[in-house]
Amino acid sequence: MSKKTLFFLFVIFAGMQLLLPLSGIVKQEIILRDGDVYKFKTQPIDPYDPFRGKYVTIKIKNSVKLPREHGFEDGQKVYAVIATKEDGFSIIESISAKCPKSNNYFKTKIHSLYDNIARLKIPFDRYYIDERKVKKAEVYYQQHSRRGNHDAYIQVRVKNGAAALEELYVGDLPIIEFVMQEIKKQAEEEKNKSK
Repeated sequence: MSKKTLFFLFVIFAGMQLLLPLSGIVKQEIILRDGDVYKFKTQPIDPYDPFRGKYVTIKIKNSVKLPREHGFEDGQKVYAVIATKEDGFSIIESISAKCPKSNNYFKTKIHSLYDNIARLKIPFDRYYIDERKVKKAEVYYQQHSRRGNHDAYIQVRVKNGAAALEELYVGDLPIIEFVMQEIKKQAEEEKNKSK
């Protein structure tokens, strides 16, 4: 092979290496810009895992009751159908092996099956955040995801079977605003104590 051919192949290979991550980013941005909006109430999670990195782990109700003779299997690719309740929050209403005709679904897999209940892998289970605020955000999120003080939820956008987490809310504020508000309150309390 000539040097020109090798160089040409190298350029094509390098270009493909750049296009793959860029296509994922572009797809995510299109979903966030044009996708339908759904809000899901969050659920309590296990304590902070320092090995997971700079994001808040999100958990929503990811189980669906199936009919007695359902025919689904562990690991099967499915379509999770979303329904919005009267209170404005969404739930995963059902799953289907075939693509629904409506746009209120996202593609996922069955994580596990037990006693006619399918637990699904949720594609929007991480909320990335500034590393300096992630620990405080995780603490506030956990505090507001517990029973009795349950005012944390996520806003997700869905388009053509793909889903993207748009925002994490605590007490009707985006988590970053909530963290900043709490930091400011703590600073004022410290200032008042020192007087």
